[in-house]
Amino acid sequence: MRGLGKVHSLSPSERSQIVERLRRVLKSKDEVVFAVVFGSFLTNPVFHDLDLGVYVKGSPDILDSAVYAEKLSVELTKRLSLPVDVVVLNHAPMWLRLRALKGKVVVDRDPMLRLALKLAAIDNNIAVFRERTHGLR
Repeated sequence: MRGLGKVHSLSPSERSQIVERLRRVLKSKDEVVFAVVFGSFLTNPVFHDLDLGVYVKGSPDILDSAVYAEKLSVELTKRLSLPVDVVVLNHAPMWLRLRALKGKVVVDRDPMLRLALKLAAIDNNIAVFRERTHGLR
């Protein structure tokens, strides 16, 4: 939510250049298992920030994940000259994980894990929908 100030507008080629720069930075970070750009940066002509979901190695606790997200956000914002909002997907709620995993993959060191997490998030989304529309069964 850090980027809700200034509105940005970039051409498709400028956006591609940003994604490529982002990919290069993230590939140098061994702890990043996969990273996905999602949100208005991909879908709208104007946007406030670039939303980035990352899944990191190991089992960081929720506090370590929050600290990592903040540090990475600050680093990427400086490097890209664009606000970057980072979400560590290891601890993200299923609805947010699904939203992120529908985005553009920029780093993918474990495609099977990424796919398994996406399928689990879809399954969870279906279960929540059924529960809301049909009650518990």
